[in-house]
Amino acid sequence: KCGTYESLEEALQVCKATVDACLMRAHTPGMSARQLYEEYVAAGDDPFIVGPGASFSAWTYARQRCETLCGGSVEDA
Repeated sequence: KCGTYESLEEALQVCKATVDACLMRAHTPGMSARQLYEEYVAAGDDPFIVGPGASFSAWTYARQRCETLCGGSVEDA
């Protein structure tokens, strides 16, 4: 448990920051989006939110961030 938050938005921000921190630790120059995503899935934190209206997928968010950070698609070989 990371904490209790006053709003869903606050909890989302914490989850996203957690994923971003994992990605930044794993990222190396020249790494493909797919390599970074695979590293995250294998060893990264997987935060989630419990509560009414809560919907957050760390893996979906990580996929989007990997593509932004590295360029290209996670699907590229």
